[in-house]
Amino acid sequence: MAITKLNENYWVSPQLTLRDIETAASDGVELIINNRPDGESEDQPLSSDLAKRAEELGMQFVSNMYDFKMLTQHHVDVQGESIALGKKTLSFCRTGTRSSVLWVLSEVKLGGDYSDLRQFVEAKGFDLSRCEAAMSQFA
Repeated sequence: MAITKLNENYWVSPQLTLRDIETAASDGVELIINNRPDGESEDQPLSSDLAKRAEELGMQFVSNMYDFKMLTQHHVDVQGESIALGKKTLSFCRTGTRSSVLWVLSEVKLGGDYSDLRQFVEAKGFDLSRCEAAMSQFA
């Protein structure tokens, strides 16, 4: 499982598996956020299966699934409210990009500088240029 740390309590990851959920629990993750809609690929586990396993292991699981064509303020708000809980959080999607985008937008809502946050995330290896149209409506 490839994890990228964006701050002290927030990490992003590509698609998680049931085994990754178990690893996250043993690493002290308290909250998992799913930003990837079910059915994007045939080998993708169902969100409901991941949620069930996370909850069995004592973690909170939030489904905040979206694609960039359908990004709304609701998605930004749900992500921000989840992050605001202050729990050790692992957010995932197909590559980690969507989860990074929502972190940037959540931080902007708290007063962070959009350009600085975007550069920070891009320095971590995420190409946000293809997300600019979706992000700019909230930045």
